[in-house]
Amino acid sequence: AINDYTPFIETAGHYYTNANLVSRFITNITSEACEKHKRYLIRSGFLFEKRMKEEFNKDKFVLIDIKRTKTHREFDVILKNKQNSDIINIQCKNFAINLYQYREDVSFAQKRLSRVMKRLDDALAKEIGRESALRQELQRRNISFNTIKHIVVSKQQIPSNDDIMDYSHFMEKYGNH
Repeated sequence: AINDYTPFIETAGHYYTNANLVSRFITNITSEACEKHKRYLIRSGFLFEKRMKEEFNKDKFVLIDIKRTKTHREFDVILKNKQNSDIINIQCKNFAINLYQYREDVSFAQKRLSRVMKRLDDALAKEIGRESALRQELQRRNISFNTIKHIVVSKQQIPSNDDIMDYSHFMEKYGNH
């Protein structure tokens, strides 16, 4: 079948393959293996945070190194706009997606995307709720600022807006270009 993940197709007693079949098989096996291991997501999430800290526009923003506050609040990436002193609090999100599962079942894909967007909305609400802790930490470090904007950035492609966006949209707006 066309949606099958086997690397070989039997025809008249002979087995045939091509690059697409092998690639689909390897991608599916890798996706399934990685989905089962939470550690993979956590580790790749830290790498994503590191990448975000390295690839913002350094002509417009400066990185503020606040990882954990005195109240044990944790922040992923904090940028300060050099022109207007606005703070951008970036929460990085990473989640597993098995694209082949989506292609087979559209209703599953819609439900999954809806759940992912709800989690991203919840993450944004959580960051907004922690704004006072961030303000206190910035003031404790004598860092002047005007406003704080909270953004949730997803490693995977999602429908984007000003507050929740995927990595490519973030780079268009805040990256080196």
